[in-house]
Amino acid sequence: MSLNHAPPAALAQEMSEDTILWLHAAFCELGGPIRGARGNWHREIGTAALRIEPNSAEHAVPSGRMLRLCLMHICDTAVRTQGVTLDLGESATPLADQMQAGGRVLDLIEQMHRLLAAKVSISIGGGAEIPVFDARSRSRGESAEWRPSVRLSSKFLASLADHAIALDRVVLRQLFDSPLALDAYAWIRLSLSSASADRTLTTSWADLLKRFGTTSQGTETFREAFETALRLVFDADRSIALAVDDDGVSVRHAEPEDDQVKPAVAPPEVARVQAPGPPVTREEASPLAPLPELSPGPLAAPTPASAAGRKPGVSKRPDPQAPAAAQASANTAPAADQITQDSICLPRHSTGLSQGLWLRRGHGEERVLIGVTPGTRMEPDRLTVLAVEPMVLQVSGGLYQQDFDRVSAWIMSNRDLIDDFWSGQITSFEEVGRRVRKAPALGSR
Repeated sequence: MSLNHAPPAALAQEMSEDTILWLHAAFCELGGPIRGARGNWHREIGTAALRIEPNSAEHAVPSGRMLRLCLMHICDTAVRTQGVTLDLGESATPLADQMQAGGRVLDLIEQMHRLLAAKVSISIGGGAEIPVFDARSRSRGESAEWRPSVRLSSKFLASLADHAIALDRVVLRQLFDSPLALDAYAWIRLSLSSASADRTLTTSWADLLKRFGTTSQGTETFREAFETALRLVFDADRSIALAVDDDGVSVRHAEPEDDQVKPAVAPPEVARVQAPGPPVTREEASPLAPLPELSPGPLAAPTPASAAGRKPGVSKRPDPQAPAAAQASANTAPAADQITQDSICLPRHSTGLSQGLWLRRGHGEERVLIGVTPGTRMEPDRLTVLAVEPMVLQVSGGLYQQDFDRVSAWIMSNRDLIDDFWSGQITSFEEVGRRVRKAPALGSR
């Protein structure tokens, strides 16, 4: 994961000043304490580290949602003012309102006092640890009086200028009650901050546990909690696509949604991207013969009006009244290999699945859909329709969870194939057979 982000000023030009909030990348890579344990607290991975040392071993470290909100406010204020001394106000109440944490003033006072009394340091990109606060401004006594200002270290301010990540205040407000959801959202925004629009990034559960888990959590316990957090993030930020399976979490930028079509289903558990398998030979691809078009529901063949909006490169269906020579000239690929129908079914041996996977043309529709049948025969009453964006969602029909996970894994690893067939860029069975990837084996890690 690259930590070479564009400077805050450059990124700010692409976002609304009304909603943007800046946070240091180190706080996006790693989650802070969830609960206020006593004594020193430390978390480290290969690319980042976070250390919190209270005044003494008897004192608790700052923790929970308010710790995260305090760090967000401090980083955002520092980016905007470019000063080492930050004004916190004469009392906690106005700041709580500013942070949209009204009604939690006592919690804010307690966590801010713990934070400013502790020695907090970070590292980024494998570099040396940097103190967040100027040592001269740390609280030394036991007093919990409100501090009207705080002084940052100049090294932290310089690091923040190079590693500030833009978050959305509107999304954050919806996640305030879940520290883990705040962590998950910041991590996703960091992951996607330098990723291209079509790139999918995958992180293993073991790595995520190191970043955001607690010492008392095993992988399964952490996974359950983190998946709940991801669902909150997905509901709050529709600009991201998420996928989950036994191997980890995959994230990517979501394509724009069709506002008129929003399936009312909860985000399912789906799968990670797999590496391409060996090329499929022409003989292996031969079973990709044209099959009857998907006829029911959202996968119905387009009406003549919608067919008029076909994109260039989509082969037209043969007209039984047209001369054979005219039909042949309409296709650029050899007749035996040319895809002449709007939908095809991929054979089981090419996908590694026990079901038949149906691809179809989109004819200008924005919402990409695929079909799933128990076998390679079209059975309308046993057809399951899945939407691909913003994440794999079940539109109609029904699959057992294990089957849904496997099909979703295949979808995530074949997004380019699905998108290109949908848009009409693929016109031959040879290209389909060459590009199709198999789903990961059951139980693979």
